[in-house]
Amino acid sequence: MNDFRRYLALVVEWVFRKRSVGLRLIRYGTTIVLASLGGFAIRVQWRETVVSVGSDVLLPLSIAGLVIGVPMILGGLWWVLRDDREERAARERRRLLVVEQRGLQARFATPLKDALPPGLVGQRVEKVIDTTPYFRDGVLADFGTAFMHVREARGTLRMGLGDTPPSDVTVVYGGVAPVPLTFLTGTYFDDLSRVVIMDWDRASNAWRALDGDDNGDGLSEPDPSLVPPGTDEVGLTISVSYAVDEDAARRILPGCPLLAMRMGRVEVGNHWSETKQRRMAEAFVRVMAKLADRGVRRVHLFLAAPNSVVFRLGRHLDRNWPAVQVYQREPGDAVRFPWSIGMPSCEAAEPQLCSTMTTAD
Repeated sequence: MNDFRRYLALVVEWVFRKRSVGLRLIRYGTTIVLASLGGFAIRVQWRETVVSVGSDVLLPLSIAGLVIGVPMILGGLWWVLRDDREERAARERRRLLVVEQRGLQARFATPLKDALPPGLVGQRVEKVIDTTPYFRDGVLADFGTAFMHVREARGTLRMGLGDTPPSDVTVVYGGVAPVPLTFLTGTYFDDLSRVVIMDWDRASNAWRALDGDDNGDGLSEPDPSLVPPGTDEVGLTISVSYAVDEDAARRILPGCPLLAMRMGRVEVGNHWSETKQRRMAEAFVRVMAKLADRGVRRVHLFLAAPNSVVFRLGRHLDRNWPAVQVYQREPGDAVRFPWSIGMPSCEAAEPQLCSTMTTAD
């Protein structure tokens, strides 16, 4: 029964919903042919019973209908077959680079490559960025090796695509990893034509697309005049799912201005709208551009946001901005933000791993 329903759904999709010039020609041609058949009267007599099938349509009109309708049907069939060949060729040409980043969770119930939205077509190239071997009891113990692993992943991702042009590549990203490593991975995909971001839904224990409703919430934007002219370094906190520990950030950056961006409702699960995330990224870009205009040379970034948001912000990194240094929060550490990654910038082409200098908290 389930197979019948699936086949029926495919037929309905192909006949009624699929938009194609060829299908329209077949539909219109079939209608004309069926209408023209009414001009052929058929009379059947059995004993005293006579059955007549036909109408008052003139025979010349019926012939004209057949002359028009049959070529339309044949032309539509040719068009459909041609479209099918082109679609198969495009599917063989396209590549889906599926990037699954693991860190805070060793293994997902379903691999990302098996949870893609149905509309994505192309040959799948799976790449897993796995830093779980460097964790101990849920804490990233060897963050130096983990950083090098993610840093070297960029070349591996490029090699997986070969010579495929960016226009034929769709990247699908999903993961659960420390904030600086996720942000760094996002910087790898700033120049590709299309990126589809997914996230791990802990409530349903499954991958999920950003298909939630947009409730209009967004990030607040700080007043850039709070940064005195000539300031070299500032701190910037972005609170999406949780509130950033601003007191700990201030202890790391004594004497530096600390600006805050904050969602109207800071809570877990407020990030499932693609439109809302784009608005977050636009606000982040505006703030960074304003800081660049103020002459700031380095921004110390403290993020409390879901993986998909962090990755998206990393994609928007502009090397003409001030250098961006992204911090990792470890609640059990004496220093709440014990390490960070300096992202690629106009001053440093390669990312740099940094240990927080202060020992007080």
